[in-house]
This record gives sequence, C-alpha cells and structure tokens, in this order.
Amino acid sequence: MVKPVRTSTPRRIPALSPRAALCIALPFLLFLAHAALFRAWIVDDAGISFAYARNAARGDGLIAQPGDERVEGYSNFLWVVSLVPLFVLRLFDPIVTPKILSAFLVLLSYVAIFRIVSRLSAHRYLTAFLALSFLSLNTSFVVWTTSGLENPLLVLLVVLLCRALLDAPSDKGFSIAQAWIVALLAAAVALTRPDGILYSVLLPIVVLPEIFRRNRTDRNRSVLQAVGVYVALFSLVYGAFLLFRIGYYRDIVPNTYHMKGGPNPADLTRHVLSSTVETNRYLAVVNGLFGRGGNAVFLALALCTIVLLWKRMLSRGHIACLAVLTVSLVSYLLLPSDWMGEYRFATAFVVFMHVYLFLIGEIVVCHPPLPQSAGRRRVARVVAVCVIALLAATSVPRFYERSRRFAERPTTPLADVMRNASRISLCARYLGVDRPSILSPDAGGYLYDSRLTLVDLGGLCDKTIAKSLGERTGTKDYRRFHDYVFGARKPTFIHLWGYWSHVAALDKDDRFRRDYVAVLESEDDSFSPGGTSGFYVRRDAIGDPGQLGEIARLLSPD
Repeated sequence: MVKPVRTSTPRRIPALSPRAALCIALPFLLFLAHAALFRAWIVDDAGISFAYARNAARGDGLIAQPGDERVEGYSNFLWVVSLVPLFVLRLFDPIVTPKILSAFLVLLSYVAIFRIVSRLSAHRYLTAFLALSFLSLNTSFVVWTTSGLENPLLVLLVVLLCRALLDAPSDKGFSIAQAWIVALLAAAVALTRPDGILYSVLLPIVVLPEIFRRNRTDRNRSVLQAVGVYVALFSLVYGAFLLFRIGYYRDIVPNTYHMKGGPNPADLTRHVLSSTVETNRYLAVVNGLFGRGGNAVFLALALCTIVLLWKRMLSRGHIACLAVLTVSLVSYLLLPSDWMGEYRFATAFVVFMHVYLFLIGEIVVCHPPLPQSAGRRRVARVVAVCVIALLAATSVPRFYERSRRFAERPTTPLADVMRNASRISLCARYLGVDRPSILSPDAGGYLYDSRLTLVDLGGLCDKTIAKSLGERTGTKDYRRFHDYVFGARKPTFIHLWGYWSHVAALDKDDRFRRDYVAVLESEDDSFSPGGTSGFYVRRDAIGDPGQLGEIARLLSPD
C-alpha cells in the first residue's frame, strides 16, 4: 500500500518569516494592482447593506428606511453587522471604507491560505506563491472581493474553517476546544450567506470516517463527543439567529429568497447534465477559471484525485480541502442564476480551486503515484514548469481583457445611482414636494442617499413586491402589484429600463399613463416588443406643464 504523502513541514509554521511574508506580499500587491483597474467601483447592491448598517447604528433598527416595515432586504447578516461599528465611530465612507476593509480581509485570507498550504505541502513557499498569484490574476475573485459585498468576509471565514478542519482529526483524537472553534466558524459562514449553511456538513464529512480507522474505543468516543458538541453549538448559534429572524422580520427566510428564489436541487441536476456552456453553470465557471481548456483541467484534476484516493496518497488535510471545494461548487450550482456577471456566488469555489489544484499538482509531480525513474521525474518537473508557464502566459492577457471590459462597463455602480438620487432630489425641491418617493429597481444608492423614500421595484426590501413579482411565487400577480404601486404607494417618480420595464409591465394598467407623465422616455425592446425606458413624474406633483423642460434638464445625466 502506498502511504499518504508526508511533508517535511513542522507543525508550527512561522507565518511571518521573511520568505513567508514575501510569498504573501507579492501576490497581494498583484491583487491590489488588479483591483486598481476598477478604481472606485462599488456595486449598487452593497448600498443596501450600508443602509441597513447605518440605520442600525442610528438606533432605527435593522431596516431599510426609518419608519418602514421590517424587511430583511439583505442576505449577508454578518457583513451588515460588522459594518455597524464603523458607522457608530463615524469612520464609514461608501467607497473608501469597503475598499480598505476588503483589502484587509483578503490579506488575512492569503495568510490563512499560506498556513493551509504549509501544512500540506513539502514545497510550501512555491505552492503558496503560485496559488495566490493565480488567484490574484482571476477577474472574478478580484471583482467581487472589492465590490462592497460580503465576498471577502465569506472567503476569509471559509478559509479559516478549512484551516481549523486540518487539526480536527488528529492522532490524539478530536478535542472539545477544536469542536468549539469549528462550530463557531461554521456558524459564522452560515450567518454570512444563507447558502453558507451547507458548509456545516464539512466537519462530519472529515471527522466521522476517522472512527473506522481507529481501533481504540476511547479515541472513537472522544471523536463522537466532540462531534456532538459541534452539532449542539452550531445548532444553538444558528437556531438563535433563526429565532431572531422570525421574531424580528416575521419570516424564516430573507426577503431576497421570495424575490430571487432559492436553492433548487432540480436546477443542480439540470446545470450538471446540460451540454452547453450557456446553460451549464458548471462549465461556465470552470471555463471562467481556465479559459476554453477549463474542462480539460478540471477533468485532469478529477482523475488525479481519484487515482490518489485509490492509492491512499491523499492526507486528511487534502481531503478536507477537497470537501471544501466540493461544497463550494455545490453551493454555487444550487443558487439561482445571477445577472451581475463574473460568477458572484462562486468566489469560495474560485479560491479553493486554485489551492487544491496546486496542492494536487505538487503531489503528482513530486510524488507520482506510479513508479518512475529519476529521468522521468526530471521530465515530469520540466513539463510541470512548462504547464505553469503556459497557464501564466494565457491567464494574464485573458484576465486583463476581462477586467478591462468589466472596468469599462461595471455592474450598476453605487455612485451612479447616488447621482440619480441627487438629481431626483433636486427635482423634488424644484417641484416643492415635501416627501418625495421613487419606484426603482436600484435600491442601494437610493437607500444610502436617504433623501428619497424608495419603493423597491427589485423587491429585495419590499415584501409586497417580492410576493407579487418574485421568482418563488412562479407566477406574476400584476393586479396586486399595480394596486400596490398606483393605489397604496403612489411614488412621486418612477425610473424604468430594459428588463425591469418588462417585469413591471406598468403599461398594462391604465393608471400608469393617467397618473404619470413621461419626462425622459425612449424605446427599449431588449426584453419585450414596445418596451420603454425613462423617468416618469406624477401629474399631481407638477404645478405647471412648463416645468417639464426644467425637470428633464435636472434629470438628464449630461
């Protein structure tokens, strides 16, 4: 029997040794240079989290707007809570603060990744440097860890969870203290994103097989006791959060689930079995990592993993990384498709794909599962160097082009929506409207600007709209939606375009053209024939029709 690969690395690794610091610092500088391409971009959805955190810091509660009903319009509880102290201390800027915080969290993640690689690799400096460098080149990773959303926090927590799992199945058993650490980290991941609860299965997957490898009953008992403590503590923390959600928001799931839908096992099967990249999200994300050759890389990695498992050459630490990689992929495939691009929900998978790839690559090159002569081993190492050079040569221009395109047309910048909010506020003052409101799908900028009352067409912060137009209902209840907009809320302004013009279908109700006048309107049939985009104002807010020209000037972005 071939023994698992053993490393020459001592148990305690000086994470801040000069060589280690260099292996972390150089990829991190590459990450910062890559992030600089996106300049001050923060995605508009991040403004929703900012608004909730600010309102909580002011004492208004975890709500979107002071005075509104309690709606969980975010899906990143721990990220929102972590921002509250920054508002309390008045240290928050909607652009600068998220960028600095994200960079700090990414740096901590790089340190933790180095510690993981150090435990599993005999060539820890080279392996860690390669994994972190290629990760810093990846457009998807850099975009979403600098977007103002929870991605960098999720990455750090998942990496720390993996690091904790490396110590779990030790030769001395599994201690209660280790169970506490893993349970708290798993609960933190689950509180960061709803799909994060899938990571709670990692410890049982990694630890319970140890029982079948042990002959000592006392050690098996300690493992079972520790797993029991883990389950109890995780259930206590996450259960307390669910009770808070039910008591505070009167719902067991966030409102985003009603609007966007949630994990669907049927979709997972469809995504895996589909033969085209356009409909197969697995193929899409793998090709996003490695280009058109992504499937070949992933297939080679899967075959190597099977062979190494059969030969029993993977350590328990490698299996822990494989388990994290698998859960992160399943989590991504279970979630609904995301319109924002660049695989927003696949950040954790992107991270562990790089880590696991280079860990397995090192085993295959330095400890081949099949007997080889010294000459063949030298050839294998030369081939490995050529493959890495080829990956670098193809990755740099490919990711640069993707990043350049994204920088030119980023996903709904928060700053753009805040500028719209400022223009509409000027219009409201010009018209003399005391409490202006707007129906718009761009929630973040309007909520954070706070001078306008938002009627959230996107449905994230509005239960009625989510349950009328949301994906979870399966059918659109336009009568309920139109009665709510034109009868109950009566927004002063309406902003529509493309997809949302199609979803709202306001022209199906006579009250739209009766009660509103188009200020800026253009044809937009990108989603449905006869569609329109533009700004609309309530007729009863306009005292003189001659004011329309000035309103159009104020609303115009030019």
